[in-house]
Amino acid sequence: MKQITKRIIGFFTLVLILNSSMAYTETFWDNDQTADPTVFKVRPTDFKLCGDWDQSTGECTGDDIYTIVKTMTDDDGRCDIAGVEQGAVACNYGPTNSMPIGAEYHYARFELDRTMWLKGTITNTGSNSGMTSCHTDSSNTQSSNSVSAEGSVGGTPSIQAIKFLNGAGNDTVRPGGTNVTANTDASEDALCVANPARSGCGFGYIQSLKDQGATHLGTDEGSVQIDGTQDYWMLTRYYVPDGPIWQSGLQENDTSIVLIYLLDNTYIRSSAEVFPTVKMSFDVTGAMDAHFIRSEEAGKDDVSTCTIFVGNPGVSVSITD
Repeated sequence: MKQITKRIIGFFTLVLILNSSMAYTETFWDNDQTADPTVFKVRPTDFKLCGDWDQSTGECTGDDIYTIVKTMTDDDGRCDIAGVEQGAVACNYGPTNSMPIGAEYHYARFELDRTMWLKGTITNTGSNSGMTSCHTDSSNTQSSNSVSAEGSVGGTPSIQAIKFLNGAGNDTVRPGGTNVTANTDASEDALCVANPARSGCGFGYIQSLKDQGATHLGTDEGSVQIDGTQDYWMLTRYYVPDGPIWQSGLQENDTSIVLIYLLDNTYIRSSAEVFPTVKMSFDVTGAMDAHFIRSEEAGKDDVSTCTIFVGNPGVSVSITD
């Protein structure tokens, strides 16, 4: 049986750069504020154990591949990894009784819905934007997968669907890393900035700022490319994963993301009398991030907003008898 427990998913790093010659009269940012979400729901859609895998595709390879059939149906197949006490079982994904005897597994491959559902409030410890807090709001939506999820600066938190932004992954670029280690080379960032249309690169933007007239780096309508006039740019890098050893990229029409983890221990089922337990443990401490932005432009309505991102909770995957 696979159990998901709340203990210890690093997902992505967002790079945000402000242009020193911003067109705004005054713009104030408090970046990289974090909080612990009280709800953190994920929807796994596929789970495999692998003996080996392909670095270019993220697919399991060889004879030792085992798919755990999902039987988790509560809450539309979602699991709240923040909803239980430390060490408690959050949900059961499915049985492992049909796992082959003698097969050797080193990796866990997960496919997850690119949407996560979070609830919480981030307190702003910065002093630039003048805002004290940002909370998730179920009425806020993202119009595309290039648009950052904006929270609300007043009211009370509710569960908000937050989509992972488009970005390059290890299926597009993997300048380093091995089958047991993640890539740590972030040089692709500079190549994407030099050529936003480069394969796999994904730039995001903030709708409230775009509505006010701000320009951003990218290839979508209303963005600017390399002319030095953009007010800010936001680049999502999945190709330098924080937690997994491999992570797929996301483009506009993708609905799921793939993560590969090295198991805490190699596992071989020894007999039919042994019933394996696959345990995926999470730590959601600081797993919700926010930027606070206040923008004042002459002749236009002021903007006071916050953007919310799925942060980097930790993860550990193990198999025991």
